Amino acid sequence: MPVTKEFTIRLEDRPGTLGKLCQALADQNVKILAFQSIPIEKGKSAVHLVLDYPPLAKTILDGQRADYTETKVAQVKLIHRPGELARAASRLGEAGINIDYGYCGVEPGTNATFLIFGVAEAGKAVNIFDQAAANATTRNCDCTLLTTLTSRKEAPAHSRASMRRCRSFSGMNQSRHSRRRLPISLSQ
Repeated sequence: MPVTKEFTIRLEDRPGTLGKLCQALADQNVKILAFQSIPIEKGKSAVHLVLDYPPLAKTILDGQRADYTETKVAQVKLIHRPGELARAASRLGEAGINIDYGYCGVEPGTNATFLIFGVAEAGKAVNIFDQAAANATTRNCDCTLLTTLTSRKEAPAHSRASMRRCRSFSGMNQSRHSRRRLPISLSQ
């Protein structure tokens, strides 16, 4: 799982300020991958953004004279099924990592959703999820345990026995199934 850069921008809480900021990014083809806005005090809000090209975004924000900070956050993709967020949060808790905040985003090109965890130790959090992914690949069925990260190898072809045990197989043919890439499952 990657550690990614998040921009937190303090904006006046009035009509048009968010639109102006987002338009400045759009004019330079910077994509917003994840977004969260929360009030922080009377008349002010904090906008959290994960952007596809942070160096250009920084230049744009500087040009807008925006009041912002840069933070490292943990980005993780999970299978969409009951209990996955509970397992992810529990793993961080067991490691003594508090989740300060979280929100969702969308990966460019694939439109796959991911979670952003605002934690004090983003690198440590990412290592925990990477370990879970590495441990998961040693089990009988890799297909429900792979991350969608492009740096990961494709899932190996399954034996017929492991495909019968596989929860995500659902009747697809073997050749298509062996190429399928899914988010990580944190189940034990």
